[in-house]
Amino acid sequence: MHDLIVIGASAGGIAALSELVKDLPADLPAAVFVAVHIPAHTKSTLPKILGGRGVLPALQPEDGEEIRPGRIYVAPPDRHMF
Repeated sequence: MHDLIVIGASAGGIAALSELVKDLPADLPAAVFVAVHIPAHTKSTLPKILGGRGVLPALQPEDGEEIRPGRIYVAPPDRHMF
């Protein structure tokens, strides 16, 4: 079992997400999952944006990747994370 924080937003919510992640502590005991409506043909820079705003690393996970606390996992464009 994992402790998760799950956030969804439209493309207009990126500024709000950036503000939210800047205040998350380095020792956050949960993983953060983020899904934003981004078209399939677009390359997402959201992991770079969010990772640069706070202390937690942000990444676009690979299928089957281990979930770890203190990380921000960003869904790939036009995909769900579960």
